[in-house]
Amino acid sequence: MMTAPSPCLPEVFKSLEISLLAAPAATPVVGTGQRTPIIRASNDREAAARFLREFQDSPHTHRAYKRETLRLLMWCEAIARKSFSDLVREDVDDYFAFLSAPPADWISPGRHEVGSPEWRPFRGPLKGSSLRYVKLVCDSLFSYLVEAHYLAANPFSLARKRTREVATDEPIAPPTARRHQLPDDALQLAYEWINGLPDKTPSQRCRKMRFRATLSLFLFTGGRLSEIASANTQNLAHEKGRWTLWVIGKGGKKAGLPLPPTLVRDLTEYRLANGLPAYPTMGERNPLLSKLLQPSEGISDNMVYREVKAILKGAGEIAHERGRDDLEHLLKHSSTHWLRHTTIGATVEATQDLQLAQQLGRHSSVTTTSIYSTLADEQFHDKVSETLEGVFGSL
Repeated sequence: MMTAPSPCLPEVFKSLEISLLAAPAATPVVGTGQRTPIIRASNDREAAARFLREFQDSPHTHRAYKRETLRLLMWCEAIARKSFSDLVREDVDDYFAFLSAPPADWISPGRHEVGSPEWRPFRGPLKGSSLRYVKLVCDSLFSYLVEAHYLAANPFSLARKRTREVATDEPIAPPTARRHQLPDDALQLAYEWINGLPDKTPSQRCRKMRFRATLSLFLFTGGRLSEIASANTQNLAHEKGRWTLWVIGKGGKKAGLPLPPTLVRDLTEYRLANGLPAYPTMGERNPLLSKLLQPSEGISDNMVYREVKAILKGAGEIAHERGRDDLEHLLKHSSTHWLRHTTIGATVEATQDLQLAQQLGRHSSVTTTSIYSTLADEQFHDKVSETLEGVFGSL
């Protein structure tokens, strides 16, 4: 695999990000295929930016696709020294090998804002499902550029065998949606950590209430990170004593998320601590989660993510003090999306109503929701165990 000294990564990434987020350029149409391209792009950055603009109506997909597109562009420019049109099948293997063992100076152990000196493209090597997702995005990108006549061929479409190989790197375990859920005692520790925070000053009180409101928003709605971070008071509806938060989810789909009484209480206490009346006033447009004592100033997805990670870290420290290594491990590795899995899983467990859970999770198919149900597996396990215990247990 070709290697080269890494450039100053934050500057390279920021330059790429600016290119991908810039307004459509009025540039000459330049392509490497045999026919005239049908997108306006004079280089790979502009071609990739055109691809990403196809997903602007789906913030979650756009963010994930942008991350993988930027990584590929960085590798092409800084490591392989090749343009998209120069890549061949063997380069795909080189790229996957790079993703599986990125250089140390491409890795950051923490989560940092893009453009900061500490930022890096990776938080560790990729494997298993993460590599398969990279394959999906790169294949989609190159297929799009071939269809647009910008490229002549798609080397990622040939990488069938590689996709099967990376699957064997993963442990044989239940589906991610089941494994990435937090039990009640872990959640109790999270609220316990919040309740133990100081609240003597206005700033401390506001911070404490924001932590609680943030955790409750995820747990009581099953919302995605982008939906929670972008929510504001104009997205709230109050009808017949019921509060609903309206969001735009994946695929641009609008949905109303019910707000249970405990969540409403946590939000009103946070608003009061933030210098606002308990309930939104007519025409108010403030973010649901804002900067401390600055109710009109919203916070980024990254900041909301770090708020949740701080809560889970604090809960993990309590678990460690009490000798609960199992809970400490779960809390250490959990994230905002684990809370979404937890909410949907708890709904299925409590109701066994897959249609209700499907509506809450906004899954396009109930098959996706059925992954959260353990009832059939439990019945199968108990019946087989009972039967074979009766047959062989006395031998």
